[in-house]
Amino acid sequence: DTGYTAPPSGLPRPTTTTYHKRKSHKRSEAVQLVHTRVEHLLGDLCRRPPPPPPPDPQHSAHCAESNGTSTADPQSSTGPQRSAAPQQSQIAGMSDEQLFAGELDPAAGKLGADRTLRKRQQLRSVASHVLPLLEPGSRVVEFGAGCGHLSLLLASLRPDCLFTLVEVKPYTSNIAAGRVASSGLANAAVFTGSIDEYASSAACFDVAIGLHLCGLLTDACLALATQRRARACVVPCCYGQLVGGEDHGRGGGVVRGQQPRSLAFRALLGEEGEAAFRAVIKGADCVAVGRGGAFDAAAAGFLTAQRCMRLVDADRLLAACEAWRCGGWLGSLAPLSCSPKNSVLVLLPEGDGLAAGLQGIRGQRRGGSPGLDDGECGVCDDDEAAGRAAISPATVPATTAAPPPPVSPA
Repeated sequence: DTGYTAPPSGLPRPTTTTYHKRKSHKRSEAVQLVHTRVEHLLGDLCRRPPPPPPPDPQHSAHCAESNGTSTADPQSSTGPQRSAAPQQSQIAGMSDEQLFAGELDPAAGKLGADRTLRKRQQLRSVASHVLPLLEPGSRVVEFGAGCGHLSLLLASLRPDCLFTLVEVKPYTSNIAAGRVASSGLANAAVFTGSIDEYASSAACFDVAIGLHLCGLLTDACLALATQRRARACVVPCCYGQLVGGEDHGRGGGVVRGQQPRSLAFRALLGEEGEAAFRAVIKGADCVAVGRGGAFDAAAAGFLTAQRCMRLVDADRLLAACEAWRCGGWLGSLAPLSCSPKNSVLVLLPEGDGLAAGLQGIRGQRRGGSPGLDDGECGVCDDDEAAGRAAISPATVPATTAAPPPPVSPA
């Protein structure tokens, strides 16, 4: 639906500018309709999570035994060494020369000079979200790893953790493997294949990450992480693929056209709101991007797209909380100008030490959803741009199909 109606014969056709103004107006109306109906749920997305608890020595020992490493020698990597495991505040004080030395520089991954600065900002920001999720001995898998920018940086910062880079394209996975070898990082490895192929390998992991996961790859990553009771931190991308005409086969059992996915959004939006939500999904991609990924972070089009991203990712987070009793939060990359796709989504499994301290109401597993298999291993528009916002989902409205059980405060 383009919003364009052909004029009567003999009248001038609207100009391209008029056409785009009409589409922009319809998009804004859709965003406002959706936001108005779900805004009381978004309030729970604007709470900061508590600081991470200290590492559990028993968990660290178990991970070390599983990985065949020793907790007594965290500096087992032969690559770039750090004197201690940096956290968010520490890497903020590190210069680019310190953080992106040698093979760790995105420019080493066949990235053009005009994009290198922006990619450094993205990696620095994502690392600040991921580092608090890691514990000594954590096994981390990055989906859609590409040339390995993110995992190489994290592997150098946390030599006590193991990183697997999953990339389906042989060309880019070969580049990533070459960079791993050149960097000398012994705690990083590359897996060439899809997310389904990685899942079928029965490899265990504790944290799943991804930077700019296209379309349904975000949902496939979150689905696998929740099934394995793992933490997850992803930055979604290519939102329009969720409702696009082509199924890209991202795996994980997810298919396009299922949005909104949460019972909460479906109950509140109704038929009219669900149609508007599809327009919101497409609107998340409507940002004018120039050479090297440059864009105007103050432009009205970007601000609308940012609201669209928040709404889509809030639905994703609520759906996971309903199905798997997860906790988590939404955040943003900083600075916003580093990428037009800057929404950060964090999931924490049931019983996780970080999730236990979240404020608000815990999500309940919705009726008819599969339980966790014990055999598996285990926004509003005015939120702070660079901060993390905690979520413990509010009570899910009752629906005619598979009503959720009652919720109680954590």
